[in-house]
Amino acid sequence: MKKIILSSLLLTGLIQAKEIVKEDLHACKVCHGRKFEKKALGKSKKVSEMSYSEIKSALVGYKKRTYGGNLKGIMERQVYNLKSIKEASKEIYSINHELDGSEF
Repeated sequence: MKKIILSSLLLTGLIQAKEIVKEDLHACKVCHGRKFEKKALGKSKKVSEMSYSEIKSALVGYKKRTYGGNLKGIMERQVYNLKSIKEASKEIYSINHELDGSEF
């Protein structure tokens, strides 16, 4: 019985975490496009063409203020509010790529 309850709590937590990440990404999609297919403000890379590790590295760099070009200031403020960079990176990557687990 304890295992069932713990499993249910864990699953509920994972579902809620995924929904939080999706909410976090709404602001990203305004500039990068629904499928991250656009160059934000005509200047950034197309995120849809980046690998999982490139996405994660960029987000970590923005958070640490060690990455970015012309849009660095905007991105630093956006990434600051992300709850989980790892989960956000997975969600962004999975929009345009099939996940098989080998990327992570």
